[in-house]
Amino acid sequence: MKSFKEVDFLEFAQYVSEKVYIAFNKYYRHKLLSGYASINYEDNFENSVKSVHKIDRFVKEIITQALDERFTGYKDSINIYMEDFKVCDVSNPKCCIFIDPVDGSRSADQHIGDPCIMMAYSPKTDMHNLRFRDLESCFIKGLHSGDVYFTYYSKGYFIPNGYTYRLHDEKVTIDETFILNPLKRIDNTSPITLGDSCVVVRDGYGMRSIVSNKVNHSILNYVKHTFSYDITGIELCYLASGRDIIHILVEARSHFKDGKQVGSDGFNLIPYPLIKAVGGMLYTLEGEELEHKHYNPYNIYDFVSTANDRLMKECINRGLIKAIF
Repeated sequence: MKSFKEVDFLEFAQYVSEKVYIAFNKYYRHKLLSGYASINYEDNFENSVKSVHKIDRFVKEIITQALDERFTGYKDSINIYMEDFKVCDVSNPKCCIFIDPVDGSRSADQHIGDPCIMMAYSPKTDMHNLRFRDLESCFIKGLHSGDVYFTYYSKGYFIPNGYTYRLHDEKVTIDETFILNPLKRIDNTSPITLGDSCVVVRDGYGMRSIVSNKVNHSILNYVKHTFSYDITGIELCYLASGRDIIHILVEARSHFKDGKQVGSDGFNLIPYPLIKAVGGMLYTLEGEELEHKHYNPYNIYDFVSTANDRLMKECINRGLIKAIF
């Protein structure tokens, strides 16, 4: 395989995500017509929220088939890391690709929200020294909505379902000829108040009593709403898109269970390049930027993402995140 650049990754992501989108919706259509609408785990004896779902394995097989059909030779030249599954790890890779087959598989089984397929690309291949800043590009497609979010030449793009789009040099066109403007950079100083904002706090998985020392929930009394379907990837895209859907997202579920750290893994942070492309911020709960932190998709991360620095400061002043700054 020749050198693999950002434009090749986006071609790869477009092709794979469209195959997944079609198969995903056929899968649930058949399931509904067959009279099934319950949660389906891969392991029938496991009822943990983080269990592998049957839809995860189904989509993984679709992705593998799409790779074999269109991208022959990838097994010898690309390191591909997929949540819950091993794909390929080669000795002299040209790049790394990280894939979350279905972010929000529980919501998919419940037919709510917008579960998504997420992919990120890094030209750097040394996993021991990989940093968040080394994630050069990402591609996210909503599997209910069909909406697409991606980065191209360090700019963010949002394409609603129903539009065809192509990459031309450093531009994106839709409907053949119209040049699409990238997402506007976030105005971190706009005078939005808590009363007009949406703040999403994740400290669940039935472990709130364990992790409640991280977050002061009383701040939620001051915000407009906290609506969430618990699909981290697509909600980070909402934040980046500047559509006033989500202004601050806090992930604080990390804890130890039976000697193992559990919580939100690095696959949930695949939209990192999109957040950075529009001027958003991602911090640890201690207030350190993720940019310089080690990235491993299998590691557990607590974080806070914000689309407005002034709003974030107001949250901090009210004690939203007990550890930060």
